[in-house]
Amino acid sequence: MMADVRVLDDEPVKPFESLEGAGRMGLDLAKYMAEHVYMYSSVNARCRFRVARAMISDVIDMFGSNVVFSDETDEHVTVSARVNERAMWQFAKNFAPDVLILEPKRLVDQACAEAERTLAAYKELEG
Repeated sequence: MMADVRVLDDEPVKPFESLEGAGRMGLDLAKYMAEHVYMYSSVNARCRFRVARAMISDVIDMFGSNVVFSDETDEHVTVSARVNERAMWQFAKNFAPDVLILEPKRLVDQACAEAERTLAAYKELEG
């Protein structure tokens, strides 16, 4: 929750292109929104993930139309998208097991470790 919000009149505005990760480029709002799902700020990367076919429209809603679909089966499809890594991680967590990260490997490893910690916590509840 945000509290004690105030305008800082004496703070100069930073141009978007000067922000870390902007790559000295101006703001392309549509591209920025497609890459920063959930408005997280972290490194953008080419991500590959597998989704249940029923989620294709959800993927387009979330990541825009610049995604590439491949390896379609009756049940799943692989998606490639340039996206903020924290946003990809959150999307996969929100919709697991219908969304599984395939690349980059560091996100796969993070997802596996988180799943193991979650499973261990539930087993601990069972006593």
